[in-house]
Amino acid sequence: MDEVESDYCVVGAGCAGATAALRVFQAGHTVALLEARDRVGGRVWTREHSGIPIDYGGQWLGSGQERAYALVKELGIQTYPIWTKGHNVFVISGKVRKYREIPQADPISILNLVLRQFAKWSDEVPLEAPWTAKRAKEWDSMTVATWINNSVKSATALKMLTALMNGIYTADPGEVSMLFALFQAKSCGGINAILSTGKGMQNDRIQGGAQLITEKIAEKLGSSVHQ
Repeated sequence: MDEVESDYCVVGAGCAGATAALRVFQAGHTVALLEARDRVGGRVWTREHSGIPIDYGGQWLGSGQERAYALVKELGIQTYPIWTKGHNVFVISGKVRKYREIPQADPISILNLVLRQFAKWSDEVPLEAPWTAKRAKEWDSMTVATWINNSVKSATALKMLTALMNGIYTADPGEVSMLFALFQAKSCGGINAILSTGKGMQNDRIQGGAQLITEKIAEKLGSSVHQ
């Protein structure tokens, strides 16, 4: 990359980095937004299949995310509520299962019990100083993957919990500190709020895909984006 001069430099064109660069730019300063990938978005990534945008990373807006909603409105992006009617469906090992209420004696029930432990631990993490939790050192010394492997014996439940945590953090569970995961869940109102649809953290989606947020910002920044 050629040498670039600017008042400010922001590293990483994910939602946070792109928004920071946009605010600097709007304040009348020059800014260089640096991104190692060949796309903006970071953990938000949308691809089209047969003309339909599919989100592979972060994709929902929900309660408590007023600033995100305000940014979307500022950028002229439309949202739509997620569909919550009908059966819940999941496919694993080639089998399709449908349910309304959480069934008993089923991998889903095992998953529910394990998430209760997660919720209990999360409640013990102080938001203002998570490192002061009684078990902070222990939790920070393990990854979410370690916790999953120690908590679940059923192969099906193991796959489900791994996929669930992968989706929440848009990262391999082996790369996420358990302390961070517990703190993040606490800051969002609890794991149940994160997983709730239509009334929690999963209320709305972006028309055109979530990556559209950073793409719209990149358009405004123009040559200030360097990939």
